[in-house]
Amino acid sequence: MLRAVLITLSETENILVLTLHHISSDAWSLFILVEEASKLYEQHNAVNSIEFPQPEIQYADYALWQRKYLQGDALDKKLEYWKKKLEGVSALNLPTDYKRPSKKGIRGASKNFVIDKKLLESIQELSSQNSTTLFMTMLAVFKVLLFRYTDQQDISVGTSIANRPHHSVERLIGFFVNTLTLRSELDSSISFSDFLKQVKSVTLEAYEHQDVPFEKVVDAVVGERDQSRSPLFQVMLVNQTIPDITEFLLGDVKLSKETFANEISKFDLTFHILETPTGIQGSVEYSTDLFKEETIDRMVGHFTELLKSVVKDANQSIGLLQMITDSEKKKILKEFGISETDYPKKKSITDLFEEQAARTPQATAIVFENETLTYQELNERSNQLAHYLRSKGVNNETLIPLCTERSTEMMTGLLGILKSGAAYVPVDADLPAERISYIFEDCKAFVAVTSESIKKNLSLINGVEFISINGDNPEIKKQPKDNLKIKIKPSDLAYIIYTSGSTGQPKGVMIEHSSLVDYVYGINEKIRINDCRSFALVSTIATDLGNTVIYSSLLSGARYICSRKNQSAIRNTCRIISAGKRSNV
Repeated sequence: MLRAVLITLSETENILVLTLHHISSDAWSLFILVEEASKLYEQHNAVNSIEFPQPEIQYADYALWQRKYLQGDALDKKLEYWKKKLEGVSALNLPTDYKRPSKKGIRGASKNFVIDKKLLESIQELSSQNSTTLFMTMLAVFKVLLFRYTDQQDISVGTSIANRPHHSVERLIGFFVNTLTLRSELDSSISFSDFLKQVKSVTLEAYEHQDVPFEKVVDAVVGERDQSRSPLFQVMLVNQTIPDITEFLLGDVKLSKETFANEISKFDLTFHILETPTGIQGSVEYSTDLFKEETIDRMVGHFTELLKSVVKDANQSIGLLQMITDSEKKKILKEFGISETDYPKKKSITDLFEEQAARTPQATAIVFENETLTYQELNERSNQLAHYLRSKGVNNETLIPLCTERSTEMMTGLLGILKSGAAYVPVDADLPAERISYIFEDCKAFVAVTSESIKKNLSLINGVEFISINGDNPEIKKQPKDNLKIKIKPSDLAYIIYTSGSTGQPKGVMIEHSSLVDYVYGINEKIRINDCRSFALVSTIATDLGNTVIYSSLLSGARYICSRKNQSAIRNTCRIISAGKRSNV
């Protein structure tokens, strides 16, 4: 269990190699071993002998006690906690550089990192404010990192614990350390401070049940083993509470620790953290079957940035915490193929559409099944709706829900709202009634544009005037066909898209005219979209993609093809190509 070899390099330099089997010792034991070796060396050279206090018990006594205690009802009660806590635990699916082997290997490497003293002090202050330990705060940040990398809400992290709760075992050399699985549920909308409270609760509960050997927990919880992964968790965070032994004295002989390359990794990742007077000394042990060194460097950078973010604002939701580094920001903003595009910065989408309609008035703008509209017809119809909306009290940036099926009228409604100076809010008619009501209420709508067939499904919404745009609406038909003489600024809102609401209430994302113009001209330049004469509406306009393709078509004089179903739109476009009428899509 313990082997020692002394290698003599010179009269004044030697290397002492100690090899310990892990079954007989842990990190705590190593510290005791070094301390006692130092005292024994002093005793060897001293005139008077040094007395060592006799241990109250031996490791064998502890092993026998544990075997006797952890059986029957006592073991069952403690295992029941872990069964409930870890039932249905999910494997962590980190993005990897290499395909995961069918059978887990142990090839690995290690990478060191440092967290400076100033940041450490800020983390300690945050921990104190939330009545948590440094480890709990670091664990919470580590779990946020894993959540952001995997988008998994069920995150389990392993950790080791000294497992020496009794004074009588504190000075024993032996294997006491145990492994715990700390499981949390994360949601991008939860604030870090609230998540930290959850992590604290989970950690304290685990400490109360720490004396159940990890192997017994695995046997009780895990059914069929996955040979490609370690059971229960795949990553660890280890807080080294024992001081790192960098050097010590044997009388007048000075010893220093020799480092060696670590080529083993027991898990996918293991983050080690050690608090020192100058900051945190950290290292990452990682599987080289899965990760490259540069990936680990990037991950450490993201971990550090998250630490900076939480000490800056712990009340921020974990989904919004800053994670990318300054060098990555520079690459995104300056180096990733982003170039200047020459586009009209002082014009709105409606300005550009009206210019296109003036250039190609008789060109086909919209194709819907057997119906077509030219650019002139589309411009005039949308002008009539815009005049009508202004008569209803609509002003610049008024939010108007647009809830209609695919049709030429849908495009008339969309452009008519924009031409009135308002911003449209596309609403999918197939959404649940509660969701539709929420969007109408949230954008404080007093007028909405819809169709007769959908209007009847919106009868439960009160305080809103519904304007039907299909059929012959006499009030709209008598409005002027000329362009409106109103100023729409590039900074005005064009439309608002509501998020899915999968992590809480849906939120409106505001898109300005300038952003839309910038995007359209950028797409035109990058993929030569001006060579394309036919566009198919594949996505619903209730998503951002469904809107951006509209303007790429209408601002380039192309024809925009939509149908009642996505597949029909694609087939119609392909039919035009195969007929030889258009050579490129």
